[in-house]
Parts: sequence; C-alpha cells; structure tokens
Amino acid sequence: MIAITPITRDHVASFRSAVDAVARESGLLARPEAPPLDAAHAFVDANLTAGNPHLVALDGQRVVGWCDITRGPAPFRAHCGTLGMGVLLSHRRQGLGRRLLEAAVDVAQDAGLRRIELTVRARNAPAIRLYQASGFVSEGRFVAHTATADGFEDSLPMALLLTT
Repeated sequence: MIAITPITRDHVASFRSAVDAVARESGLLARPEAPPLDAAHAFVDANLTAGNPHLVALDGQRVVGWCDITRGPAPFRAHCGTLGMGVLLSHRRQGLGRRLLEAAVDVAQDAGLRRIELTVRARNAPAIRLYQASGFVSEGRFVAHTATADGFEDSLPMALLLTT
C-alpha cells in the first residue's frame, strides 16, 4: 500500500530523485531535470517553514509521487498557492495522482488557501483530465508558452477556488 504523508527533511533526497525521474522521462515539468540536492532541500525547508502543503507518496521509504502547493509570497497573494505534482511512471494509472491531489487540496483548505493555480502543458491530456475531475477550470491558453527541443508548446492555466 502506498502511503500519502507530509514531506519531511528525511524525504528530500528521494523526493529529488522522483522529481528528476519524472522530469527526464516526461518532459512535462517546468524544468528538464531536478534542481541540485541543496536547492531541493531549500525548497522543502521553505515549504515546511511557510506551512505550505507538501505531500509525498511513499512506497516503503521511496518517494514515488508528490504534490506541493506553494503559497504566494506577497500579502495580496497569500490566499493563493501554485500546485506542482508528479508520479513516477511505474506508479501511474493507479489513482495515486488523484489521492495526492485530494489530500493536498484538503491540507491547503485547512491552511487557509482559497485559490490553487497551476499551469499544465496542453498535450498532457491525463493531467488535464485529473485536474478537471478535481474541480479545476481552465482560465485560457498560453500560446508558445514553453520552449522545447522541437519548438514551442502551449500551456493551460487552471485554477480551483476553495470554499470557506
């Protein structure tokens, strides 16, 4: 059974490894590879310090998925968070992404967030279906938003408004 749990500092190396695997395999994350380990530690530390939702899916001690929601730094954006998530290829199509997303949204609502935003590549149909099924709505289209080795890709901004 895969456990969904808040991330701890002990998970950082495995979290970074999962991010790297998804980034390199899919080409769908914001970067083509994970940041260096010290940057991953800084990201996790910042989320822990700020009380941002950051959950991992554990298969034993190995991180096989994650979902984080980073709160906006400016006071007028503190009610908003930006979602990032991924699941290792070996663990997809088992409902794990949905479990991670639902758990993170619950934590975000408890933390006082009222809006969760994300940007998804237009070609990432499985992720778009997951977000739509979870209540996210499209807020338009960013044309030629991401440069790739083959040219440019469009992205879709999406958001979920949480009730109080």
